[in-house]
Amino acid sequence: MKPESKIALMIIVLLICISSIVVAETHPPDSLIHPLETAEQALTHALSFTGFSKDCYKHPADSLANVKKVIITDDYTPLIRHSLNDKEVWQVTFDSVFLGLPDARIYPSAIANQIQKTWDIYLDPETGRFLKAVTRYDGSDPNLSDEPSPEFSEKGMSSWSENLLISDPPPVSISNALEIASFSQPISAKQIIITLVMMEYRDLSLRPVWRIIGRGIPPVRSAEKYGRKFPLWTRNRMTSLVEAIDGLYLNAASCNAGLKPPSENKK
Repeated sequence: MKPESKIALMIIVLLICISSIVVAETHPPDSLIHPLETAEQALTHALSFTGFSKDCYKHPADSLANVKKVIITDDYTPLIRHSLNDKEVWQVTFDSVFLGLPDARIYPSAIANQIQKTWDIYLDPETGRFLKAVTRYDGSDPNLSDEPSPEFSEKGMSSWSENLLISDPPPVSISNALEIASFSQPISAKQIIITLVMMEYRDLSLRPVWRIIGRGIPPVRSAEKYGRKFPLWTRNRMTSLVEAIDGLYLNAASCNAGLKPPSENKK
């Protein structure tokens, strides 16, 4: 073989290798994709992510009645909003969920008397990817401000990555994470918003992390004397970060910058 032919062959092989690497990085391996073709599959997958047991929520005789495909529009969830908007996804609804949270640092009486919430779990039908979980809220609290804009939230999330590989339920389920995320007060919060994305945190490598937002929680007592500087609507929201492999509590913060007072939200 002529030297020129050898060089051309080597270039072709190199291009094929590079192409394979790019494809491997941009497309999840088949083993990490869980297409959800039926309502039964969507329900089973949602239960795996949430960790809800069938005795902790009300469900009709046909539990699949609460599983349907919907098209999401005008979603403002940071990082994943572009994957959600105008996309048909599975919505799995769990009515009147009772959170037992046996290992949480919460008074037993508070758990026993909790207002049970209805949860909507959203899953990607093509990959089985967990998109988000949201509890329904009637919007009647005048002190509860709208969420910050996604653009503002994403500015502080540079170490996060929207990763299509989070289709396998992690070792730490939503139920487990809620026991750990005490600052977000999952029992007393009027609404809970949860996403699961990849994140690097300090000396930890890229890994799945639950981002749990508790909205409409009672303000912390230590902030009461600063009430004039920090009004109620800036103190009743808390974000917790819980690592989804070992259950490490990474961080908790109110992060209310970027919010507007409720009176301005109505304009």
